[in-house]
Formats: sequence, C-alpha cells, structure tokens
Amino acid sequence: MAYEIFKRSIVRTEDLVLAIAPHGRIALNAACTRLFEAAHVEAVRILWDKERCGIALQATVKGQDDSYSVAFSRGRSASITVRSFFRHIDWTANKRVTLPASWDHELRVLKADLPPKFVGTKTGSSAGIGSGDGRASGKGIPRSPGASGNIRNWIALHETDTKK
Repeated sequence: MAYEIFKRSIVRTEDLVLAIAPHGRIALNAACTRLFEAAHVEAVRILWDKERCGIALQATVKGQDDSYSVAFSRGRSASITVRSFFRHIDWTANKRVTLPASWDHELRVLKADLPPKFVGTKTGSSAGIGSGDGRASGKGIPRSPGASGNIRNWIALHETDTKK
C-alpha cells in the first residue's frame, strides 16, 4: 500500500485576518489575537460603513454601551459574537468568509471590507442569520432554515463565474 501526502487546506499566516461564521461570530486569527492582547483590547464597538461595506472593530472599555466582549481562547484565537449586527446588514453567506484586515494604531481600530454580494439590500431586515428559533422576528412564523441565504449565495457565486 502506497502512502500519499495529505495536503493542508488551511494556510497559516502572520497577516491580520478575520473570519465571519454564518451564525454571527467574528473569529480573529493568531496575528489579530496577539495584536489585541498587546493593545489590551478586551471589548470592541462595531462600526459600519454602509457605502463601502466596511466593518471596523474599535477598542473600547468593557461594559460600555454598544460594546461586545472579546473572548480569548487558551490557544491563539479570539472571537466576538455579534449576531444582531449581521442581522442588521442582512448577511447571507452560509459558509465561513475569511477577510484580510488592517490595524489603525492611532484609532485602535481593526478594519475589513465585507464582500458586497453577501450584504443584503434591506438594512435591518430579519433575513440572513436566524434568531435561533427559526422564526422571523416579531411575526412568529417559522422560516425555511437558511433557504433565502443559500439561494442568494448560489446566485452570487454563479453570477461571478459567468462574468469571468
């Protein structure tokens, strides 16, 4: 029996990278986590640039209004759960999206640009990330789990392929 080499699909990098999981969690890679630890960032505020689809995580004091705690793991990563923000922008990606990020030392802000194809057109709608019970907010009507997001992702990905 001959052995074959298993190719890793994950690439380690020292670049600042954040990943957005479909359920509304922002995961920071080891480089971002080290930066947050060195800058003593324990909480962030979410800043949104609607025109550019830009997101920024601004360091703030834990417990302040509109702040989100940064959860540091024992390993080399950290995460921030912000489901309400992703619901607000109608985030539709049904798979993890990895994005390059940049750090503004003076403003203490980590910035990244979100792919516009995964940002909805109706700000504040209840589509996108579910509320946890599979019901549209305020209506009590069950919605298809992820159907609208899956269709939008499929259309966005196939539109990109046909334009190449």
